Amino acid sequence: MLGALYSTSGALNTAWALQEISSFNLAHAGVPGFKRIVVGMEAQQHSLDYVSSQKEAMIGGIRTRVDLSPGSLYHTGNPWDVALKDNRFLVVEHDGQRYLTKKGALTVDSDGQIITRDGFRVAPGINVPASFKEIVINGEGAVIVDGTRAGVVSTVSVNDISEIERVGVTLFKSSAEEARELDANAVASGYLEGSNVNVVEELVTLMSALRFYEAAVKTTQVIEDVLVERLRT
Repeated sequence: MLGALYSTSGALNTAWALQEISSFNLAHAGVPGFKRIVVGMEAQQHSLDYVSSQKEAMIGGIRTRVDLSPGSLYHTGNPWDVALKDNRFLVVEHDGQRYLTKKGALTVDSDGQIITRDGFRVAPGINVPASFKEIVINGEGAVIVDGTRAGVVSTVSVNDISEIERVGVTLFKSSAEEARELDANAVASGYLEGSNVNVVEELVTLMSALRFYEAAVKTTQVIEDVLVERLRT
């Protein structure tokens, strides 16, 4: 009987973890460049080209991984927005640390440096004159300010996707990155890459986890009632 109680306790923990994971994915479904968390068998069903298989994390005792499959590109018309195709990542810096991201929502700070809208400096450090009139980021990542080339945004290609580790909502690190010249159409200017969260699927998963949790609670209560009854006799 105690074994059954331990089993239901584990089921409760699993159900809670599944709810946490689905809730996290849903909360960031509208964030450009966000990559969802997948768990257990679901991770095995995805292409190994996209699922980070080495850098794993545990949530409530469940082994989780990052699904790095691409999100859909959507047009914003904003010249500061860029989407990197395939397994390309934008290189950004903050407090001396170097990160990779798919969130190409850029802007310029008060010092004229190109940064992400989250405040991370875009490597290698590109200055834009305060009085500029037009900016274009072309397909090779070159920043053209009023017809003059100001620099090229730093990007890397990650050959071994299993080496990518999430270190923030849209930030990653990797020991398998490779700096290569961009193809002519590797950067889509005026576009952002959406998250790869399927809201309907996540809602179904969340509802299933809630039902699983409720069932585990009822089962636990039944077992506790039986144990109490036995102690009384």
